[in-house]
Amino acid sequence: YGTITTLHMIRPQWDIPIVGISANNSPYYLGTREGLEEMDVLGAATRRAIESTGRRAVLLASNTLCHYHFSEEPAVPEDMSQEHPHDYDGYLWDMRIIELLRRGRTDEVFKLLPQFIDEAFAEVKSGAFTWMFSAMGYPNIPGELHGYGTVIGTGNAVMEWDMSASAAAAVN
Repeated sequence: YGTITTLHMIRPQWDIPIVGISANNSPYYLGTREGLEEMDVLGAATRRAIESTGRRAVLLASNTLCHYHFSEEPAVPEDMSQEHPHDYDGYLWDMRIIELLRRGRTDEVFKLLPQFIDEAFAEVKSGAFTWMFSAMGYPNIPGELHGYGTVIGTGNAVMEWDMSASAAAAVN
C-alpha cells in the first residue's frame, strides 16, 4: 500500500515512469542498526544509479513516524473524534523529529533515529526513510511540512525536500 498510496498522492494520473523498491524491511530481520546500514548502502547505490542516467528523479518514501496502533475499532467506524495519536509520548517524538527536519537538521535526526525507533515504535525502522535520505546524500536542508495527521493512532507527516531549489539558492 505504501508504494501505491504514495504514487497516487504525487501523480494520480500514473503517467510517469517509475521504479519501485518495496518491502525491503531488512532492519526487522537484521536488527535496527545493521538494517539501517543496509538501507544506507541501498540509498547510495540508488543515488549512483540516478546520477549515471544523467536525469533527474523524484524519490518517495512511505513510513509512519510513531506507529502504535489502536487495537479496537470505535463504535462508529472511522470516528474522527477518535483520531489522535495512540501514545502522547509518540506524538511528542513526532513533533521533535518534524521540527528538526523542518530546520534542516538531518544529522541530528539520524543521531536520534535509533532512540526514536525504540521509544516511539517508529515505522521509519523499515528503512525507506534512511534509503531516501541516503539517496539524497543526507542533505542538511529544510524540509517542507505539507501536513501531519493520524490514522488508527499512528503519526503521519507528508514532507518535501526540494534538492533543485536548494542547489539554486546556494548558487545565488
